[in-house]
Amino acid sequence: QIDTLGTPLAGVDAELDALSAFLRTLRAPLSPYRGDSDGIARGRTVFERLACASCHAGPHFTDRRNHDVGTGDPALERNGHGRGLTFDTPTLKALWLTPPYLHDGSAPTLEAVFARGKHQLPPTTTDPERAALVTYLRSL
Repeated sequence: QIDTLGTPLAGVDAELDALSAFLRTLRAPLSPYRGDSDGIARGRTVFERLACASCHAGPHFTDRRNHDVGTGDPALERNGHGRGLTFDTPTLKALWLTPPYLHDGSAPTLEAVFARGKHQLPPTTTDPERAALVTYLRSL
């Protein structure tokens, strides 16, 4: 079986470790979606109401933990790291710059994320709330 996460390489090569350290210093460009302050504020309220920050927490919008969000396929997730169907919580910073979404790229848009697994929005979420949430997330 192929290990879908690959072999950990930290400490194997000094140049690779230096490149990794450099990459951690890079900052994403500011979002071009920061103009709709009312929509962003409404979206932040939806984000808070839905408790999205229980996983996407803090200044980096990640708790740096693994979670089963209901999108893994047991037939496809083959890794030797003992993570099974759990995946690390990605940062939401610069989300506008990183489609497709989810661990396997199966969600081409943020709207598609909200139709999958535990990211599925409650049926009581209105279309304007969903749009505001997307506006907020794109602004990060």
